[in-house]
Amino acid sequence: MADGPPFELTTPFRPRKPRLRGEVVVREDGDGLIDALLADLFIHAGNCVRVFGDFQFAVAGDSALEPVLRRLLYDPGYREFPWSRTRLWLVAERHVPPEDPRRAWPMIRDMIVEQSGIPEEQAHGIDADTPDGAERYARALREHLGWRTKGHDRLDVVLLSLEADGSAGDLQWPCEESADSLCVSRGAGMGRPGVVGMSAAFINVSRLVSVYAGGAERKDAVARIETNVHRSRERRESLGALALAPTGGELRWYVDHAACAAAPGAAGA
Repeated sequence: MADGPPFELTTPFRPRKPRLRGEVVVREDGDGLIDALLADLFIHAGNCVRVFGDFQFAVAGDSALEPVLRRLLYDPGYREFPWSRTRLWLVAERHVPPEDPRRAWPMIRDMIVEQSGIPEEQAHGIDADTPDGAERYARALREHLGWRTKGHDRLDVVLLSLEADGSAGDLQWPCEESADSLCVSRGAGMGRPGVVGMSAAFINVSRLVSVYAGGAERKDAVARIETNVHRSRERRESLGALALAPTGGELRWYVDHAACAAAPGAAGA
C-alpha cells in the first residue's frame, strides 16, 4: 500500500450565539436563515389578520433584504401570504436624487408593490424631498393605525437589515428624538445621506422588529453591536442599530454561522 499524505483532521466550526439585546436566531447558512425569518413573518402576518383584520408591515429599502423579499414573493410556501390585507410602510427614505441607487422606495416598489398583488393604495413610500415629508408620513401612520384599539395601534412587524457599518433602518445613536414622534428628519452624517424615516421610539413599540444579519460581511458589525450593547451608554460607539430597544414588543436578530464568532475551543476561535 503506497504511502500518502497524512489526513488532516479539522474541528467542525461551532458558532457562538451573539449576546445581543432581544432574541437571536442562528442558522447554519443563508438559505436556512431566510427560511427561519420568513416562517416567523408568515405566521405573524396570519395571526394579525385573524385578530385585527389587517397586517401592518414596515420594510427597510436596503439591498441586503432583496434575497429575503425575493424568497417571500416566489417561494410556493408563501403563496398564501395575505398581501390583500397588508398595509406596507417604508421605514426610511434617503435624501438623494431619484436615480441614486441608495433611494429606498424603488426597490420596494419594484419587488413588492408591482409583483405581490398588494393594492397600490395600501403601499406607502416617504417623500424625503419636501420640508413637511416627515409630518405628512406621520399623519398617514396615525390615520391607518388609529382605528385600532389603544395599545394595538402600532406596527405589527418591522423588517430591517444590519449593515456592515452597524446601522439598521437608518437610525442614529445616540438617539435624541422625541419619544412622541412617529417620523423624523435626520441630517446627513458619518458618510450617510440625510433621511426621513420612522423614529426609533415608534419602531421600538412594534410587535416584532426582525433584523436580518446574515453573511460574513456582517460578522464585524454583529461583534461590535454585541460589545457595545454591554457597555455603559457613555462608552458606546455611534452605531445606529444600538437604537433598537423594544418597549412592549420583541426584537429578533437572524444570524448565520458566517456572521458568528467561533465558540471557545472551536475551529477559528
